[in-house]
Amino acid sequence: MDKRHVLEEDHQRQALKEFNNLRSMKELVDWELFRPLLEDVFGPPRTRGPGRRPWDSLILLRSLLLG
Repeated sequence: MDKRHVLEEDHQRQALKEFNNLRSMKELVDWELFRPLLEDVFGPPRTRGPGRRPWDSLILLRSLLLG
């Protein structure tokens, strides 16, 4: 097991704390790059038929990552 410096752990915690909100995630990552991949996996979004419109797949991805 390797030893880590206490300041290194504090720096990592601070970085995670700053990244852990939607605004900073939106500014740091180009989320539109993930849309084609999500559509390949889950198919194109449903636009017709009964019921409510589906949630945007990028919103669901960001929510999953925040969780």
